[in-house]
Amino acid sequence: ITITGNQTLTRSNITANLTGTNRNFDFQGTLNLSGTPGSSIGANFSGTGGEMTVSADLSMTNSTINASFAADNSGNEGRIQFDGNVNLSSGSAINLTGDYAELHNHGNNTNISASTINLLSDNQRFHFDDNQTVSLSNSSFIKLLSPNGLLKLDDNVTFGGGTGSSNYVQLGNTSTVSKDINQGNSYSFPIGTSTAYLPVTVNASAGGGNRTYQVGVFQGATTNAQPGGTATYKPPIVDAVWSVQVDGANPKNATLTFGWPAALEGTVFNGLTNGNIGVGSYNNGSSSWNNAASGTANN
Repeated sequence: ITITGNQTLTRSNITANLTGTNRNFDFQGTLNLSGTPGSSIGANFSGTGGEMTVSADLSMTNSTINASFAADNSGNEGRIQFDGNVNLSSGSAINLTGDYAELHNHGNNTNISASTINLLSDNQRFHFDDNQTVSLSNSSFIKLLSPNGLLKLDDNVTFGGGTGSSNYVQLGNTSTVSKDINQGNSYSFPIGTSTAYLPVTVNASAGGGNRTYQVGVFQGATTNAQPGGTATYKPPIVDAVWSVQVDGANPKNATLTFGWPAALEGTVFNGLTNGNIGVGSYNNGSSSWNNAASGTANN
């Protein structure tokens, strides 16, 4: 299905049910959805390889796009692709279902205000590429709460001002965000769980080359640093575990800065002085926690 020209939907709904493999649902101009109640587009692909594309700018006010794809892990995954700027406001939502489905954003800017982008199934991927700024405001979230989701950020993708406890990327226990960071540069990942903002900043040292960092986080610290493991003793810690991984066989030095809400501080931790606070790390080889070096963190 191909729809040519610029399109505006006001208090209108479109549902497309596409059968067979490698089906396309394409908007070749700008797409504007609005109204009270808002407009909606439903794209349902029953076969593998389905793709929905908006070739120019997408603007949504109080509106919804629901895209459902057949699960596939053989290289023929379903996907949504946006080639222009994306602007979501006033309770809008983009919902992606179907294991391994992907959302690709090729535009210059993405502005999300009082709205969400939801990846709702396992092993889904969301890829921001090219040189673009992603802005979140007024309680807006990008959500990858199902298992093994990945938000991939290309080199020059940045988050604009406004990220914080009400505007961030919500991750499930095993979902992550990845980004290439040039040596000598730093990058702040505005991540958290569904209930807490838990950002991490990676300051990559000079030397060792440009590398890809992949970060995640979950609440409820465990003895094996894995979600669902045996709970560790809570009073002297912040009750969260961050995962920071770097590609390549050789080690890479980096300075890590973590943030957390006071509610996750244990009853002993919140009374410690800075000189008695450190960052601990889990040693997979020995299956144990390395002792936190005191003075490497602050309260």
